[in-house]
Amino acid sequence: MLQKMQIEIWSDIMCPFCYIGKKQFDAALEQFDFRDEVNITWKSFELIPNLQTNTDITIQEFLIQHKGMSPEHTQLFVERIVTTASEVGLKFDFNAIVVANTIKCHQLLHFAHQKGFQDELKERLLKAYFIEGINVDNIPHLIQLGSEVGLDIDELRDVLDSSSFLTEIKQDISEAKNLGINGIPYFVFDRKYGASGAQGANKFSEILQQSHNEWKQSLAPQKLTVIDGENCDINGHCD
Repeated sequence: MLQKMQIEIWSDIMCPFCYIGKKQFDAALEQFDFRDEVNITWKSFELIPNLQTNTDITIQEFLIQHKGMSPEHTQLFVERIVTTASEVGLKFDFNAIVVANTIKCHQLLHFAHQKGFQDELKERLLKAYFIEGINVDNIPHLIQLGSEVGLDIDELRDVLDSSSFLTEIKQDISEAKNLGINGIPYFVFDRKYGASGAQGANKFSEILQQSHNEWKQSLAPQKLTVIDGENCDINGHCD
């Protein structure tokens, strides 16, 4: 079996820079000659663990009411993110975003990881949240989104109707704390390099190349440093 370098990414669905950073990283990975030697795992991180889903307010109102941001600051913040997103081909619609808890998304992402569809589901959930204005705390919506990437509808329903993967989510969050991660997105390359935030495709390419080079070197047989002394060789000659 082909050995692969591990890349772990901590993120949340409601984080705009997680979507922007994913697009930048995807662009870097697409151009990376050894992308088949890379394995990516999306890790859970909750920006607002106790957030109550509220379909009656806009995300701008949420930022003003719950984050203490002024209307002017909020508008500038939204405009900056929309502009940055457009640079990687994303058309964010902040007027459509539904303020929603994301714990169910994380449950599905862990399930999708088991089935080999995690990256596809991550992309679909981010698009649903930031572009399509879909409530990602709504079970029927999530079942539909999961089925679109190839996951079984009955299995999706079973996961969402239970406490499946909550332990794994807590483990991800605990692991992030142990690694000193307090902001997302956060990319960890081969447990040697950490990259915080949306770095840009060029920077991700540099980190990919360097971490892969070092990972590849670690797989090569290590040559011994020999210190000569008196010995007998395989022909029976002794010095």
